[in-house]
Amino acid sequence: MAVTTVNRAKLASKRTTAEQAIAGIDVKGKVAVVTGGSSGIGVETCRTLALHGAKVYLGARSAEAGQAVIDSIRRDAGEAGSGLQLQLLVLDLSELASVRRAAEQVLAAEAAGEAAAGVQLLILNAGVMACPLMHTQDGLELQTGVNHVAHFYLTQLLLPAIKPGADGAPARVVSVASSAHQFAQGMPMDDLNWEKRSVAGKYGPWQSYGQSKACNVLFGRELARRMSAEGRPVLAFSLHPGIIMTALQRHQSGLVKAAIRWMTAPWQKTTAQGAATSIYAATAPELTSAQSGSYLTDCAISPSSKLTSDMAVAAGLWEATEALLARALKGELKHLVEANKEVKAEVKAEVKVVKEEAKEGKEVVVEEEAKEVTEAVDAEAKELKAAVKAAAVKEEAKEGKAEAKEAMVKEEAKEAKAEVKEETKEAGEEVGDKAKGNEVAKEGAVKGEKEAAVDGANGEVKEAVGVAAAAAN
Repeated sequence: MAVTTVNRAKLASKRTTAEQAIAGIDVKGKVAVVTGGSSGIGVETCRTLALHGAKVYLGARSAEAGQAVIDSIRRDAGEAGSGLQLQLLVLDLSELASVRRAAEQVLAAEAAGEAAAGVQLLILNAGVMACPLMHTQDGLELQTGVNHVAHFYLTQLLLPAIKPGADGAPARVVSVASSAHQFAQGMPMDDLNWEKRSVAGKYGPWQSYGQSKACNVLFGRELARRMSAEGRPVLAFSLHPGIIMTALQRHQSGLVKAAIRWMTAPWQKTTAQGAATSIYAATAPELTSAQSGSYLTDCAISPSSKLTSDMAVAAGLWEATEALLARALKGELKHLVEANKEVKAEVKAEVKVVKEEAKEGKEVVVEEEAKEVTEAVDAEAKELKAAVKAAAVKEEAKEGKAEAKEAMVKEEAKEAKAEVKEETKEAGEEVGDKAKGNEVAKEGAVKGEKEAAVDGANGEVKEAVGVAAAAAN
């Protein structure tokens, strides 16, 4: 693949793509494990790393969905597709046994290689968002369990194999968090699993999501501190990918999705842009041990909330998570799964009753509503018809009145013109009789009087016609 030259100082942008973030960086020979690789920015993350030579374990809950994505990436790559190193990794983060099996698959495969490559890039990308109170198969509150605890467990299992590659560059663990980490106003170490708060009716989908994302940021900070303290060449980062409409919103209603899409439209990213910061955190050479533990946004280090910047809280969360994980692995939280099933059964039964009652009364209600609507429409139609008829009659009356007035004025004008002509004639005859004896001397005077009389008559006619025209308009 051709190497593209990019000014890395200009990568800090919402519009930077994953391809731009990795341009000029050699990842050949590196092994990457990506959770949530079968949808959204996970697909773009796997695609970008594979196209640039990395061996990628594409984590997916469903083998069918994961394989379909791998086939799609190969197909889109054309002739180069057959050479891409993409491995399917069936990984269901809602089941700790599945997490363990996936880790064992990676460890066995990489230990068997001649170079014992290990894992250089672990990208914890999968997640769920703002779902109602639900539990994993092990009794963990779903968002806490999937977004934080399962990823914590996967990291612990893979950590012995997370090491630098042939190029000697430090390995990296990248947690895809969210700006929603700011929703968390505190970190209740004694109730990470929402056992107390949910009983008290204080569970909130968005509060839980915010808490889980705050855990991602704090996990990155504490992992970086621990690796540094142990002298291990492993860097850790967390990040906000940006606003992207993906399957992460699957638990939201259509109305909520539409509202999110509308309100966030100016800031939304494509999946290629959304994956950019993940690729940047995993590969950028300018991110060194000095920046390990940082939180990133738009391919640049960014401040996080006060809570997630507190290293004492980060250390406390690590210990609290270890304790919660131990309880889950021992099966001590299974009762929550059963309780959750009972609640679901009760809700399902209530819904069934409501549906049946609604079905019984539906026909009557619909018939009555239809009757009311029909009557209302008929009444409106009747009123409209009457209004139209009245308007038509009014218009006809107006036109008739104007025509009558015009005819009357014209008739009056005609009569006036005739009268003027008759008077003019009589006046002319009278003048002629009187001037018969002195015709030559009086000729000019008679002519003037006659013309004046005619002009006056014409003026009256013109005025009458003007009045008629105005009346017609």
